[in-house]
Amino acid sequence: QEMDEAVNRRVRSGNYTNASEVVRAGLRALEQHEAEDRARVEWLRGEIEHGIASGEAGGNFGEKMRRHIRDRVAVKKAKAS
Repeated sequence: QEMDEAVNRRVRSGNYTNASEVVRAGLRALEQHEAEDRARVEWLRGEIEHGIASGEAGGNFGEKMRRHIRDRVAVKKAKAS
């Protein structure tokens, strides 16, 4: 119901001709978002490997990473609400 209304609202706005266009645009946006997420994960893996190879891990790296990830997830959840 809520999704149907969101699609209909976009069609009524005149930016889309029909519901299929809205769905295609949504899928393109989702694919872009997922590609960006994959790129961030790959970057992070590279940074982690670089840090491990450097031997200069100061403090509790694991806890810092967990805290960073928890913070990022909380921000994404807040934006989605």
